[in-house]
Amino acid sequence: MNVDLYLEQNADVICCTCVGAGDPRLAKMQFRSVLIDESTQATEPECMIPVILGCRQLVLVGDHCQLGPVVMCKKAARAGLSQSLFERLVVLGIRPIRLQVQYRMHPALSAFPSNIFYEGSLQNGVTTGECCWRTLTCSFKIDVSCISLEAVV
Repeated sequence: MNVDLYLEQNADVICCTCVGAGDPRLAKMQFRSVLIDESTQATEPECMIPVILGCRQLVLVGDHCQLGPVVMCKKAARAGLSQSLFERLVVLGIRPIRLQVQYRMHPALSAFPSNIFYEGSLQNGVTTGECCWRTLTCSFKIDVSCISLEAVV
């Protein structure tokens, strides 16, 4: 089966890397909404790949105060590639919505970023007792399908 046709007919959401969004097998698809997780760790050109594919709504998730893009070439870094799209938008005056409550880390681990980056204001949405994976439950139901593109082609 043709992967383009299969995805067009069956996928509500396509998960891929920014660079993966430029895969020729996805070339005919338009992505009206794009969410880029850890966008502050991606270079600006990387983030632009999914954006130019018909994007009407862009959500950048990340923290420009922490880890930025890793650019090994010093010349490229000096030329501006070490700045993420997220950071550029902040510099241009777009105010990000800052996370107030975190649910991903054990409270003992979240103390470090809370104190170093957020003046101790980051709150924990989970207690130490809730941090065991077996006790975490999802508050919503969603059907997820993972499709290996290699298996379809």
